[in-house]
Amino acid sequence: METCRNIHTLAVANATDLIPYGIDTLMLTTFDTAIQLFDVKVPEPSNARAHSAMLTWAIAAKDKEITRILKNRLDKTIHLLETTHPDFVTEYFNARKIIDLGIRHTDQTVPEESPDVMGYMTGVIRDKSSLEFLEGVIVKFTSNLTGMEYQFETDEDGEYFADDLPQGIYKVSVEYPTYTTQEFLNIEVNTNDELSMDVDLEADVPLPE
Repeated sequence: METCRNIHTLAVANATDLIPYGIDTLMLTTFDTAIQLFDVKVPEPSNARAHSAMLTWAIAAKDKEITRILKNRLDKTIHLLETTHPDFVTEYFNARKIIDLGIRHTDQTVPEESPDVMGYMTGVIRDKSSLEFLEGVIVKFTSNLTGMEYQFETDEDGEYFADDLPQGIYKVSVEYPTYTTQEFLNIEVNTNDELSMDVDLEADVPLPE
């Protein structure tokens, strides 16, 4: 744009000499208007991206808040119905355990893993009996194709954020001392996937001596 402005400035300064070449005042005015319109439009894509990022962050924060309310209040209330409505409680927690795991492959063909194409998965890990959040749980993703491991850890709210996972098929294991490890096979991560998987871990029951 600096080049365009310089050309316009020189053209205005030499307007009389340019008339024989068909460049008149109207043409120079139109050129100046085009430069000004371009200056206005240039920041719009950048501003739109910033606005989109802000909205994405706000939605994620609100989703996190809603999830905490769901797990801290509703889940514990549902547990109170275990004696009177056990079938309902079982159905409720089965529906709540895993959300959108993506597509599972039934054959041996897996997509090529691409380190430049990323997806991510989030979730919350809790104690199955008390519904307390578990901090320090290891959530490990092992690539079916390469054997590469990607390891993440839950925070004080039991949440993990597995970001920058290359596209591919994974075995996901959830590990925590004194709790039974859970494994999920053939979890597919695709371009820009935003998957969610919550897991309730069951404490190991010591064998009688």
